[in-house]
Amino acid sequence: MNPGVLADKRLYEIYPHEESNINPILISTNSILGSLFMELGTRTGLGEGLIDFTVYELADCPIVLLQNTEEINSLLNTIKHKEILPLREEIAHPARHTIDNVVFDAIGLTRGERDAVYEAVLNLVESRLRKAESTGKQRRIEDGLDVDAFIDIVLEKVGDTHLGSFYHKQILNLSPRLKMSLPEYSNSIKLVQSLFAWELYSGKKKIICHSEEEGRYLKTFLDIGLSEVDMPKDNIYLAKIIKDLEIIKTNNQEVINSYLESILPLRTREQLWLKIWAKLMS
Repeated sequence: MNPGVLADKRLYEIYPHEESNINPILISTNSILGSLFMELGTRTGLGEGLIDFTVYELADCPIVLLQNTEEINSLLNTIKHKEILPLREEIAHPARHTIDNVVFDAIGLTRGERDAVYEAVLNLVESRLRKAESTGKQRRIEDGLDVDAFIDIVLEKVGDTHLGSFYHKQILNLSPRLKMSLPEYSNSIKLVQSLFAWELYSGKKKIICHSEEEGRYLKTFLDIGLSEVDMPKDNIYLAKIIKDLEIIKTNNQEVINSYLESILPLRTREQLWLKIWAKLMS
């Protein structure tokens, strides 16, 4: 029906049995009755109250098949150039009534029944939008979060004194350094003193640390999801900076967590935690 337009999950292809049915289908689906069938036929929704009309729902959607007439072809030009208005203005517009009356006449609706169709669509749409609005800020964040914008807000609040800037200035400028591999990130990270060494655990995986300071240093970066980190080779320097390192990380963490508390799905919260720290460390 629209040559050159690619079909995807939001734009569906319709193949009429006969080419002469193309224009009647367009009029029928763009009528207020087509809107009613869509409102009644969809079972899923997107953020902010948007309808997510799936392929199988479209396949089950009723349609009034009209006769292909000159009036239909003329109305099609009206649809192509008509501005879509806010719903209450749209259903009162004369051009809308001209289109809808063709469909209403085809199935013999009375004046009262036509008014009932308009009222039903109006009630369904406004009810859907009110429901979306009433879910509040937390639901909007869960369903339709702009991740980049969210991260930018958090980074701005963290400020310039953060773990990444400390790492670049106080660690990466050093020579010599050691490059340390860290175990895979998990929700269970702990530093344990054994009989002969300090052991850093991430879940069931562990690495052996030669001192408490080394364990604390590596844990700081394992906590934020890094897979490897540069470490000072000088143990005296490491002991000197470790407290400042942990304080900065704790301060950053408090700011980040104050924003992540509003994210309801724990998996989403964890993913954002890792992305924010990755941005800070870059």
